[in-house]
Amino acid sequence: MEHVINAGPHISGPWNGFRLGLMLVLCLSLAPAWSQDLLYSMQQIAGSESEVKAVLAKDEQLRTGEAYIFHIKPMVCPRCEGLINPLIGMLKKADPQSRIVMVVDYPRKKPVFNFVQERNFSIDYLLIDTTARFAEQFNYSAGRTSIPFCLKIDLSSGQLLRALPLLGISLNQSLADELINDHTPEIPVQRSLTKNVSMGIQAFEVKEPKLPFDIFTALVEDDRQPYSQPLKLVMSKDEKHWIFLDDIAQKPFVYDTRGNFVGTLSPSAEEKKKYVSPDIQDEIYMFLEKSNILNVIYLDIYPTPDCDDCVCISTSLPEVFYEPDTSIAYYNKIAFIRKRFNNEVASIDTIAEMPTPGYVLHHKKAVFLPEFTLIPVVKGWPAVGTGQLSQYTDPSVNPFLDSFYEQAPLAALYSRDGQFISTIGALPALYKQLHAGYYFSHAVAAQSRDKLWLTDGRSGQIQVFRQSERAGFQLEHTLSLFSAGKFLPVGPENKAATTMVYQGEKTDTLYNAQAYYELNRPAEGKELPYLQALESQLSKQIVQLEAWGDKLYALVREDGHFYLHTLDQQGGGHTVQYVGDPADGSHGKLSYCRLFASSERDELKLLGVYVGNKAWIASAVLK
Repeated sequence: MEHVINAGPHISGPWNGFRLGLMLVLCLSLAPAWSQDLLYSMQQIAGSESEVKAVLAKDEQLRTGEAYIFHIKPMVCPRCEGLINPLIGMLKKADPQSRIVMVVDYPRKKPVFNFVQERNFSIDYLLIDTTARFAEQFNYSAGRTSIPFCLKIDLSSGQLLRALPLLGISLNQSLADELINDHTPEIPVQRSLTKNVSMGIQAFEVKEPKLPFDIFTALVEDDRQPYSQPLKLVMSKDEKHWIFLDDIAQKPFVYDTRGNFVGTLSPSAEEKKKYVSPDIQDEIYMFLEKSNILNVIYLDIYPTPDCDDCVCISTSLPEVFYEPDTSIAYYNKIAFIRKRFNNEVASIDTIAEMPTPGYVLHHKKAVFLPEFTLIPVVKGWPAVGTGQLSQYTDPSVNPFLDSFYEQAPLAALYSRDGQFISTIGALPALYKQLHAGYYFSHAVAAQSRDKLWLTDGRSGQIQVFRQSERAGFQLEHTLSLFSAGKFLPVGPENKAATTMVYQGEKTDTLYNAQAYYELNRPAEGKELPYLQALESQLSKQIVQLEAWGDKLYALVREDGHFYLHTLDQQGGGHTVQYVGDPADGSHGKLSYCRLFASSERDELKLLGVYVGNKAWIASAVLK
């Protein structure tokens, strides 16, 4: 935990003078002003009050009275961060003496300082929680700092008075007044119910043959633009540059292959205004921009096969216009942007909406195939929505009903000019048996000539399609790369059979998916914890498919480790290799892997990102 830093006085932003709070309709505003039925919640752990008090008391100005704590992990929800400055303005309007603290949950300091300065938050104090000391005093319904929260804390006692999520709320002055007037501590939860007791660190044993990296290159950090953690790594067409999406900055960083910083690609005015209606006045546009509501969100990056100094970026662009009642509507517009390394926009392409309502395109996970763009689709709770399941009465969004799975495609196919062609694939039976909806589905695909491979990721199944001129892609058969987590296959009569597996002195009881669900069927209001508990059962995930030569490669992540599965394109000759060497910690931990098809050298490469005291890019050519 870094010491409290007094951020100093701030000039009042336009949110103090604008009467826009009740008029602004964001895509975030999907629930009442504040409700216990929100999907995202945060509770203090009983007995943590003294630790919370000690953390904040590092500054003598934060030892008595009450304070408002914006508890965030940078850029996990950029649109949510857009509510921070307007809410601060409303709190200051109701109580000018309000003390505003931001606690940032992140392990590296430098990129956090840059982030806070660029976002221009109107805070009084900043804490950088590099060790999660503050975060570990709370329980989160959907994972630690998965969205920003505004906490009200009694500094004298260290007690939490209110935890307000910044997703799924309607922000107005009444809500701020309610926060100001709330002085009653919330009921804490017991630590034993929220945190497992550590059993010590066990050595990791690799049973598969190892696939080591050949070359490691350290990234030289630039003081003006320090990186946080490289993600989504690709190479340029001429293989002279690496491009990665930075975790905090959420923009592409360009490095040459010697590890030297070249520059960053930042959202331009053209991108910000592309889908902003000309009817929106300049003063309102400036308000949206300065309050961090007007966000261009970079989601993923892709190599460009026809340009040496370009990268393709999947983005959400702000779409802003007036509703008929004169309120301002704000939506996310799907777009794919090609940018040159000098930050010049080469093109901005969008796609048509799906003709069937109810589905949401996850363009963050788009796959560019040789002839098509494949975009995963999701529908229903909790993939869509911010409230508890009981708040949604439409049966078509309820994954605990069998009818939900009657129409459950994995992805949508689009032409290169953005026109919808068809949906493709189907959620495997495992999802219906577990009533998991789209919670674990992360579709990835590969194509070679008239053959397409598509997987949901977690089931271990790969659906194989053949393309014809008349019928399009038709399912041929399904490959099984691995067993679905720790579940047994369902028997021929769909009986809920179980088995005992003896491993030395340890006995494990394994269930098929139907039996697991019947034994763990959640009560109303407990559906999300049920799905979260499944995470440990479905620990394997196919994160990338690549067809190269006569082989099909599948990159699999399991419990933070990566494995490369290799098959012939008919599904035979299956081999598995462990990526990297767990015994070699000199480069930190392998945090990301990606297969890269080199058209320049006609070879397939495996790229990796290692993160320790510095970041390293690793590579190996697959034989």
